[in-house]
Amino acid sequence: MEMDRSIALLARAAREEREREEQRGIEAKTPGTPETSSTSKTPDTKESPAYTREELMEEIRKGQVMFDGLSISFTEREILYGAWRFPWMEDFFDTEREEKDCVFWFCKEWAVSMILALGDCTGEQPSMEEWIQGAVDVLKDGNLYPRLLNRQKQGELEYFDYSLPTASGRTYSIGFRWEREGKLLGGTFTCMDQDREWMGVLLEAVLLVMEERNRGGE
Repeated sequence: MEMDRSIALLARAAREEREREEQRGIEAKTPGTPETSSTSKTPDTKESPAYTREELMEEIRKGQVMFDGLSISFTEREILYGAWRFPWMEDFFDTEREEKDCVFWFCKEWAVSMILALGDCTGEQPSMEEWIQGAVDVLKDGNLYPRLLNRQKQGELEYFDYSLPTASGRTYSIGFRWEREGKLLGGTFTCMDQDREWMGVLLEAVLLVMEERNRGGE
């Protein structure tokens, strides 16, 4: 049984997050650097509508999600050289990087990141339980100790969520893998743990709408 590529991807995403933390620390110590908050902004939840995951999925399908102080428009975007259709958050990310088999997006203002990678699926893949334990072991090898929360499955998409301690506070992440037509898509979506009840729910909704739009190669 080969090592699951999505496990390696979880470790890569964690390294990316650590590098951003280190960079923010350098910027904060650099003379003349404008002071910036290393934590995310949060809409006024007293005024924001309290969406369920299913309600957010419907709003994404319609093309717009509204929180108090934040409006996100969605369009469909082909990623990984047209292999997958993705519900793209317009004018949201500061950093966009696309490589041959990997995409990475980061929004500094709201402390949100997404990383997805696609590879050939060769050999037998670990069970969901083995995959999650393997991901935990890899993170621990990097001195990152996740707190596991839930595990879910929709169609062929498998995912679990977890939180990690960082210099800016705990982060909340959704790690996922999806085997389809001889390919394995893996990735992580991350926000601050304090934003789990709204941004975390939105990230899960984005993941599930992506699954809908690519189900069965449709």
